[in-house]
Amino acid sequence: MSGGWGDRVVCWGGAKTYIPVVVGRRGRLVDGRPALRTGGPRRARRPTTRAAQPATPADASRAPTEDAALEQAKRTGKEVEVAALRGESVDVVATPEGKLQARQYLRPVRTRIEGRWQDIDTDLARQTDGTLAPKATSVGLAFSGGGDGPLVRMRRAGRELALSWPGKLPTPVTDGATATYPDVLPDVDLRMGAQADGFTQLLVVKSAQAASSPELAQLELKLATEGMDVKKTAAGGLSAVEPGTDATVFEAPTP
Repeated sequence: MSGGWGDRVVCWGGAKTYIPVVVGRRGRLVDGRPALRTGGPRRARRPTTRAAQPATPADASRAPTEDAALEQAKRTGKEVEVAALRGESVDVVATPEGKLQARQYLRPVRTRIEGRWQDIDTDLARQTDGTLAPKATSVGLAFSGGGDGPLVRMRRAGRELALSWPGKLPTPVTDGATATYPDVLPDVDLRMGAQADGFTQLLVVKSAQAASSPELAQLELKLATEGMDVKKTAAGGLSAVEPGTDATVFEAPTP
């Protein structure tokens, strides 16, 4: 069969979104194209205008305060990071010219764990409750280890979003940040990927017969939230917002 691309409608609590679909032979992607990775909710964040690479010891040393960083930068002639101003998606450095410069990243590059900054690490590890979770991300994220529980849970600031597959999930096969659930439908695998601030989802269709299956045409996934309301955005995506304020906690962009 020839390879192809498409989307399948997924209903979340009455709202519709889409899971990308890749059609190939024996689960392999075709035409050398990367998997399309859209549709999964992620933590809401402010748009940025500039991408940057995280500062490393090779290009920026560190000082605890602005004054200390400015003094050190002037003395050494090199940029010095202000440790007190470090954030999930931002570095602030003092320059030898006596200025402070902020570097904003498009995605989180680090997160606080037990009061200390750690670099983002999306590799999945099995937890004591049987779920799979990335080692360090800016949201609490857990994929199902198989069975009847939610496919994915996301937590942030005391709020939770859970998405459940319509049926019992098989035990996933993990590879780095990816968990693949084989044959969630006949000849269809479900591939979930952990990201710094959310997740991706992809259906891999392995035969022509599976591609034309009515089960694949429309999937109904159960969406549950705690402390949030789910709304459709003007652009066609979904947004989980704080009740009363409409402040966005999680968002799923238009596929």
